[in-house]
Amino acid sequence: MNENDSNVVVSPSPVGGTLLGVGGLLREAWRLYRSRLKTFLGVMAVPVAAVLIFILVPALSQVFSKSVGAGAALIILFLLFVLLMIVIYLWAVAALFKAVVESEQGIGIKDAYLSAWREGRVSSLFWVNFVNGIMVGGAFMLFIVPGVIFSVWFSQGPFVVMTDRERGLNALLKSREYVRGRWWGILWRNLCMLVLVYLASFILTLLAKELGGQLAANIFSWILTIFTTPFVVCYDYLLFKNLRDLHTGEITLPKKLPYVLTAIAGWIVMPIVVTTLMIGLITSFMKSVKNSPVAEIVTDIPSSSQNTLPSDTLTTATYRNSEYGFGFRYPSDWVIQGEEQDPIGTGGDGYGLGLSLSSSEALVAHLVKYGNTDLFMVSVIVDNSDRTPRDYYKQSNLDFSEEYDLVINGYPAYYVKHSNPSYTDHTYVVSNNGSVVSFSFRELSRYFNPNSGVEEENIYTQYLSDFGSIANSVEFSE
Repeated sequence: MNENDSNVVVSPSPVGGTLLGVGGLLREAWRLYRSRLKTFLGVMAVPVAAVLIFILVPALSQVFSKSVGAGAALIILFLLFVLLMIVIYLWAVAALFKAVVESEQGIGIKDAYLSAWREGRVSSLFWVNFVNGIMVGGAFMLFIVPGVIFSVWFSQGPFVVMTDRERGLNALLKSREYVRGRWWGILWRNLCMLVLVYLASFILTLLAKELGGQLAANIFSWILTIFTTPFVVCYDYLLFKNLRDLHTGEITLPKKLPYVLTAIAGWIVMPIVVTTLMIGLITSFMKSVKNSPVAEIVTDIPSSSQNTLPSDTLTTATYRNSEYGFGFRYPSDWVIQGEEQDPIGTGGDGYGLGLSLSSSEALVAHLVKYGNTDLFMVSVIVDNSDRTPRDYYKQSNLDFSEEYDLVINGYPAYYVKHSNPSYTDHTYVVSNNGSVVSFSFRELSRYFNPNSGVEEENIYTQYLSDFGSIANSVEFSE
């Protein structure tokens, strides 16, 4: 039964009813690990071999794909291999737990696999881990703290399955009874092992990367996992055995309902609450934007025959400014984000008025993507000038890729398209009796995303026709 390993006796729990310290657990785990290393590595070799075979399948498929009907056959073969890999992985986990738990009996590699399968430990371990994921995951959604509590309570569930023959939620609740009264001690011991393994893996993998590059680091990390996994299981088992030995009296499992309801609250109630809050925040934001102080807005104004409305199918709104004597129409699902006197801040030498508009749909998308509302799709600037629209624009000395003169509603106007690698702007300039109104729209731009730290490209071509209609609806007061 024993394959090249000597039997090992796990030290009993210390007298006095206290848990072994981290140092004691590490020493005992190392002793168990070292004495049974051949068996543990033999158990780990099975899934490793399966992975290597799985990696070779794509290479073999290149030859196989030349045959008739190979496409469908390859898909079926791939799915079968994936299923086989899952079964082998679950079986190997159960066999490793079996090899650790029955180390005192000197169980070998073959017997670890056979007994784990015959005794139903493969399905039992899968089920307890699945239930644990559902319970802990739901608890974590209740603002993290309940998830941490559940994860420590249920941390001994797999060993309860292996030693006490409990299943599913019963195994998790029995784990809680073992942990009860020693929650902080278990958390501390689990954290110490987690930090130790992480630091060792990080340092050694980093060293391998410096010496042999990323490929060497990936291979070394994989090999390191093969060696560290049995040690972690040894440590966890000794902690469980310590807890089990210290527990006196018969264990009565608590009622399942409170724990089940907690998980349900996390998985169902919290997503509903979060979604409701998000909808409320977005709705509140859109209302605040629409209710911002702007010039008089009159909705559903009948259109003049000479004006171009944003769309025949959209309800339109009208912006009017009596101080500067102009107005225009725009789609009612757009919002005016504000207006500013002397927008370039020159104390009287700048423009008279500036305002901006954006599509509500685009604003919400920008808010979700970037976390802010710094989107100004259409900029409107009003100025006093006797220059022609063409001369007025060209004083900016900007290059352009397209230009032409036109007439909008009887007023002289000028259109120009300005392009460079970072953005594409469209501008209409319209003048009347010493007043000039310019409409600008940025169709394409590159925007720095503060959330990802990456420069992203934004394209608003779909709104270009709406922009043209807005500019073509401008009117001046006589």
